[in-house]
Amino acid sequence: MTGLAAILGHTTSIFVRFRGGKGMATATGVFAALLPWPAAIAFSVFLTITWVTRYVSLGSLLGALTLAGSSFLFSAPPLLAWATVLVATLAV
Repeated sequence: MTGLAAILGHTTSIFVRFRGGKGMATATGVFAALLPWPAAIAFSVFLTITWVTRYVSLGSLLGALTLAGSSFLFSAPPLLAWATVLVATLAV
């Protein structure tokens, strides 16, 4: 719950008039600590897509979707797996 609060706080910050912020970077840190293997796979997808296409936003979106999918493949606890779906939905 604390991780989701941090992600939401960095995504819709009052200091930038609710226009966004560093939500994906915060989500990377939160899920790297909670789900290391799915986060590593998602980060490698992010790096590959960003390197090939030169679009960070596309890499971020595909990384978030990969995190959600790989968390279910690695049998993450259901609450964490659904939290990744929530964050991926928020990113999209």
